[in-house]
Amino acid sequence: MLPRIFEVKQFGELGKGILTSSSIPEDIPFEVKRIVWIYGVEDNNERGNHANKKTDQVFYAVNGTVTVELIDENNNSSVYELNHPKQGLFVPPNYFRRLVFSKDAILVAISSLEYIEEDYVRDLNDFLVK
Repeated sequence: MLPRIFEVKQFGELGKGILTSSSIPEDIPFEVKRIVWIYGVEDNNERGNHANKKTDQVFYAVNGTVTVELIDENNNSSVYELNHPKQGLFVPPNYFRRLVFSKDAILVAISSLEYIEEDYVRDLNDFLVK
């Protein structure tokens, strides 16, 4: 599978509240093993800077904006901007990712595997050499 942006269902209205939901396997095409959320990142600060060898992930920016750059093994780069809670980004294994956060951004990352350090490639040059 390739990376892709998708939209999830929303119910409600501004002022009264909006419920947003994701479904398995329609939105999240894997069994969920781990969920993390990242917040409190200074404006325009970069996180990520790694690839996963085996882990599928889905990202949601539930607040603010997160710009995600994905680099494949041939050094081709694609940029995705997550700026609405109804947007998700599916990220398959073997994509190096850089995430840039707006001041108020909150990112939820849903993963197919538990944290395993051996699954991570933390240097872009090492990733591209494979």
